[in-house]
Amino acid sequence: PLLAALAAFGIMGSTGYVINVAWQLLLTRFLLGLATGVMLTCCATYVAIRYDHVTRTRFNGWLMAWGCFTGIVFVLISGYVASAMSWRAPFLLHVVVALAFLAPALCMENLIAEREGGIRSLRDDLRELEPAIPAYLTAFGLFTVQTFFFFQLTFLLSSSGFGDPTLIGRIFAITGVASTASAFAYSIWGPRFDPRHVAAVGLGMVGTGVALAALSHSLPGYALAVCVYGAGGALTQAALFTRVMLVSSATLAPRALGLVTTSLYFGGTIGPGSLAPLLGYIDLRNIFLLLASAIAGWFIGAAGRRRLPG
Repeated sequence: PLLAALAAFGIMGSTGYVINVAWQLLLTRFLLGLATGVMLTCCATYVAIRYDHVTRTRFNGWLMAWGCFTGIVFVLISGYVASAMSWRAPFLLHVVVALAFLAPALCMENLIAEREGGIRSLRDDLRELEPAIPAYLTAFGLFTVQTFFFFQLTFLLSSSGFGDPTLIGRIFAITGVASTASAFAYSIWGPRFDPRHVAAVGLGMVGTGVALAALSHSLPGYALAVCVYGAGGALTQAALFTRVMLVSSATLAPRALGLVTTSLYFGGTIGPGSLAPLLGYIDLRNIFLLLASAIAGWFIGAAGRRRLPG
């Protein structure tokens, strides 16, 4: 599956170089998203089956950190390629990335986990996944908030006089740097802590970042907001994968981790428009404060019940 997804990533991602029809471009973007989700699930499953808990935790931090870092680098390279060649040229970078990761993918062991206890029903598998349900809900909420936050943050920055696209790009780049540093820190210290506690701290930071953005009117304030948000989001995502790996067996790892990926991206799909209807009645800053208050309420309620995410 990983090799097939890698090939689909390169092909579907590069089609934007030649496609001119909108629905065809949307279709290839959809297939590109499917390929990305499969690759993420395959890599996480490999880590879950191949390594013990401590190493898995470290790998989750590394995977998250390198994902954030390469995201920054990819955007910078894309801008350079677009300037030097054409605006369509960056689409071809998907082929370059696919070819670059082909050799490491071929070097991975072919791991097949033996199913214990004979033939099991779907109900048995779902019952085993029950401890991971809070992690799925948290992943869904995390990306719902994340896509709404960054989509609307652009308008919030513009309302404060920071509407220059280059400046906005630099502010967003701070998020990537903070996420990378936070994920690398998790790879070092994460094995010492319960992933549920780490996820709770990360979500607290996410809520703090949203609140800081709502209260900011200066460039340093916005920079601090995205920095705190990015660090918290990376911690939460890495901890959620660790938690699901911890509660699921090797045979259920593909399904369990696939549900994490599905929860994340399904939340990301509805995030941009999730609170949009409120914009006709409530100021954007107040919506951000309302969102931060909701996260804080969840945090307090979970702590009071001693049930942290995952």
